[in-house]
Amino acid sequence: MNNYPTDTFDYIIAGAGCAGLTLLYRMLLDPVLNNKKILVVDRIQKTGNDRTWCFWEKEEGLFESIVHHQWDELEFFSTYYSTTLQIAPYRYKMITGLDFYQHVYALAEKFKNVEFRHEHIIDFNVTERLATLKTENGTYSASYIFNSTKLFSPDKKTNRASLLMHFKGWTIKTDQDCFNDSKGTLMDFNVEQHGGTAFIYMLPTRKNEALIEYTLFTPQTLTPGAYVSGLNTYIHNNLGIREFELLREESGVIPLMKEKYPVHYKQKIIHIGAASGCVKASSGYAFEFIQIQADKIIRRLNIGKSPVIRCSFTDNKFRWYDRTFLYVLATGKMKGAQLMSSMIEKIAPEKVLDFLSNKSNFTDDFNIMKSLPARIFLPAALRQL
Repeated sequence: MNNYPTDTFDYIIAGAGCAGLTLLYRMLLDPVLNNKKILVVDRIQKTGNDRTWCFWEKEEGLFESIVHHQWDELEFFSTYYSTTLQIAPYRYKMITGLDFYQHVYALAEKFKNVEFRHEHIIDFNVTERLATLKTENGTYSASYIFNSTKLFSPDKKTNRASLLMHFKGWTIKTDQDCFNDSKGTLMDFNVEQHGGTAFIYMLPTRKNEALIEYTLFTPQTLTPGAYVSGLNTYIHNNLGIREFELLREESGVIPLMKEKYPVHYKQKIIHIGAASGCVKASSGYAFEFIQIQADKIIRRLNIGKSPVIRCSFTDNKFRWYDRTFLYVLATGKMKGAQLMSSMIEKIAPEKVLDFLSNKSNFTDDFNIMKSLPARIFLPAALRQL
């Protein structure tokens, strides 16, 4: 991570979160790209355990060595339907933020052509054949800038067809064994709904330790005390745990929007991660879609093509599905607990996860749609066309 005498690079990565560091990691693993001059700009170096990413995979993935825990059974609870999902051949995996950051930084340390600068990003521009990034300390140029910052993002005000996914998660530790660490809870809807969709997401990593997250899909966020109350109530009343140690907490607000995010700016500033719409609008999942996007970018750079990724027919198909689901939830035409219960009761777990991963085929899609009330979803789907 040495400094260069020049402020011109082959690639600049703006933002050192999941998307930016994933792209850097894949570049450094690629023998064609790992000798390029790369600048990573973020206002701080990631040194805290501020995030947890969870996803499902059938095979061992690129970050298998830092998977913190994994499960092949997931529980689902609602007043409509409850079950334990056997998700094979998938496995549900967790990666902690600190492990991810340290893993990528350790690889980057081996490359003198990679530089990190901790500066506040002010603006981007495209001049002639280069893209430029302006910070409080200077201006840097590159053939391409990969942007995961909020600059260029569409207005994130919620409307009748959009929601906020917001959450607070606690990692807790108990004196006695209270958890089954071979099972996770994908959704437990037996919590205060706050006029929208709300559930508890619980992932035990030890018999006395678990991540418990209160997640909501509503037009507005809650007061800080409401998240704390929701978590305490669930831990005390639903789990029967009176005493625990709070090890770590995390929170976030993610817009779930039907609007299409920009893919690039003048072919030279390429948007990645949440800035490009990698957060799935109907579920809030992002990690797997960030990996797919980064892989596509690397493949194109590897053969000398523009890294601008165009939307395929399949991409547009699933965005249509997402808009439809989001519209149904946002307008209150169906409760989230009822919607998910109907799908999970009638469809095999593997097929549900295929669908949520944008990997299902038309037959699977048709069966998913059949599991939901046509009088609600057919008009909604037509409206979102």
